[in-house]
Amino acid sequence: DVNVRLSMSMPGMMRSSRMVRCHAMRRIVSRAYSGVRVARFACAERGEVCWGVLPEGANAAEMGMSLQVAAPEAVAHGRLEPAGTRTVQKTLVPLPQQVPPAVVAVGLNYRAHAAEVGKEAPRFPIILHVNPASVCGGGPDHPIVCPPIVSRDPPELDYEAELTLVIGRPCKDVAPAEALSFLCGLTVSNDVSARRWQGRKGGGQWSRAKSFDSFKPVGPALLLAAEGGAAKRSFSISSRVNGVTMQDSSTSDLIFGAAELISFCSQGTTLLPGTIILTGTPAGVGYSRSPPVWLKHGDEVECTVEGIGTLRNSVVYL
Repeated sequence: DVNVRLSMSMPGMMRSSRMVRCHAMRRIVSRAYSGVRVARFACAERGEVCWGVLPEGANAAEMGMSLQVAAPEAVAHGRLEPAGTRTVQKTLVPLPQQVPPAVVAVGLNYRAHAAEVGKEAPRFPIILHVNPASVCGGGPDHPIVCPPIVSRDPPELDYEAELTLVIGRPCKDVAPAEALSFLCGLTVSNDVSARRWQGRKGGGQWSRAKSFDSFKPVGPALLLAAEGGAAKRSFSISSRVNGVTMQDSSTSDLIFGAAELISFCSQGTTLLPGTIILTGTPAGVGYSRSPPVWLKHGDEVECTVEGIGTLRNSVVYL
């Protein structure tokens, strides 16, 4: 069904001990859907970059892990083809390239989010392009670094948990019925936004607010699209700040689904391999709350998509 809405929801509080936290993470990763998840890493044996299959219950690749290697040509098609084993030396962003050729963000794509900011549901996807260098090249756990131009009072730094589509092959002018076949996989991102730059300081253009370096953490895993019908599944999504649940929704609330977004973005436009499409964020963002909730120096932000994993990043103010 090309109009399937990938669905999302969100958990609760920071655990007091690492052991309890790891146990909760295993539940988050495996409880609803056990598709094939891969991580991208630099391997210890030859220093090469590999895709490796994450074992069930593991949230991310960790140094010293021995993982079954997935052939990159198959990963580009969203499939798994085993190709030996390698040892993890460093975990990388789970994208075909460390810096994607394009970052496409979708605005107001959840009905409840549109309602909370006082907007009507859009008739067509609201598309904006974001600086590819905003993707955290240091890896999925790289800190969100708030530059002085954003960190000055009053505060404005906000979180947005998003299910993210990763394009595996060049596509242009594709119909919704064939769009998912160009999908490499699904991952998690945090569309960190500087809200004043999204409004008056950015001239009303949203892209500047989302384009600062490190404002696009991505990871920790890629769920292969063609394995087990992953691209047509429903997923819950959550965000937490210092363990407190901020967003809790389902992609049943999405206005435009994955196939529609890929098709729409490809009209007259080539989507290159490695392009990522952030599908929008559900209700519960910081600036819509009363009082508003802004990210502060030392905060920890977690974004979880059930069946994919949890992206965890600290916040650093320069």
